[in-house]
Amino acid sequence: MKKVIGMCVALMTVCLVMTVSAQDKKKEAAAPAAAPAAVPAVDPNTPIATVNDAKITVKDYQELLQRVPPNYQSFIKNQKAKVVNDMITQELLFQEAKKQNLGDDKTVLEMLENMKKQIMVQRLLQKQVADQVVVPDKEVKEYFEAHKEEFNLPERVKAAHILVKTKEEADTVLGKAKKNEDFAKLAQEYSIDPSKVNGGDLGYFERGRMIPEFETAVFALKPGEISGVVKTQFGFHIIKLLDKKPVEARQYGEVEAEIKAKLLQEKQASAFNKLIETLKNQSKVSVDEKTLEKL
Repeated sequence: MKKVIGMCVALMTVCLVMTVSAQDKKKEAAAPAAAPAAVPAVDPNTPIATVNDAKITVKDYQELLQRVPPNYQSFIKNQKAKVVNDMITQELLFQEAKKQNLGDDKTVLEMLENMKKQIMVQRLLQKQVADQVVVPDKEVKEYFEAHKEEFNLPERVKAAHILVKTKEEADTVLGKAKKNEDFAKLAQEYSIDPSKVNGGDLGYFERGRMIPEFETAVFALKPGEISGVVKTQFGFHIIKLLDKKPVEARQYGEVEAEIKAKLLQEKQASAFNKLIETLKNQSKVSVDEKTLEKL
């Protein structure tokens, strides 16, 4: 039960941290970094607060801190008094719940049993799967050598476009663009696409990111070329290719972590499936199809 209380306090503490005012954050950011002072060791059993006969110790506070996401821990340390006050509040509520004998409440017992099952399953998977699976560096390197193309950056283009509603407008704008009028200024003046604020610039993209008609036209261009009028479901486009990058091979160091994560995930999935298959073979499992259909 103490763990349940701790989880509740942790959630309250995160909420507390997230409500720190922007003004406080600015003050912290503006303050010069102080040299870390030597902090004397504190006995973990030292009480921080007392609630009736219960003591909230340094150990309780430290365990709470460990359950909070790391990026929030520094904020919590600056809000220690409020965090301890939350712990006191939880202890008061817990003591009142005990007075009402809620430890024997059917709903509480069911929730605790469900939580116990989840924790036990997580621990089993940690021991039987996660702790048993490793990916040697040699295996990562071998995978890279056999699948280099898998990690290549695809061909990419950088293009700008002008989108208008009618073919007549498109012909007019295209005529201006072909006369070497500034494409970005034409986009800002005529385009109805949000990219007009950037002179029609769409940035870099690869195949499969744009609708087929647009993609076919843009990848057929050479840098600096302007397309004819391209009709799509959105209207009529004039496209200018700004740059084109060929397929780029990435080096091992760039993808090592990516490969290791991929192989680890595959091995863990395989180990999990084997574990489930073994357990099924060792057990008697049946499904009542008729009842299932009624659900």
